[in-house]
Amino acid sequence: MNLEEAKAAFPPIFAIYRNPRDFPNRIVVRAWYGNVPSPVELVLDSVDDARAILRGLYCLGRSDNSETGFDDPAIIESWI
Repeated sequence: MNLEEAKAAFPPIFAIYRNPRDFPNRIVVRAWYGNVPSPVELVLDSVDDARAILRGLYCLGRSDNSETGFDDPAIIESWI
């Protein structure tokens, strides 16, 4: 599924990452549509900055459940 198809089929879920491999020592917010990532990302200085941008959305926390899947270790939390 390409990004345009995924955007039509799924609501965005925004993941906050701490220290991802492609942005060491930074906080990054990435949008996901189903299992398709958006190429747009925000690079920020703090988790509080990321949460301020996502204010008004619902925090899902992390997925550390073996039945539903494990989040990347760099993901702090996800928002919808």
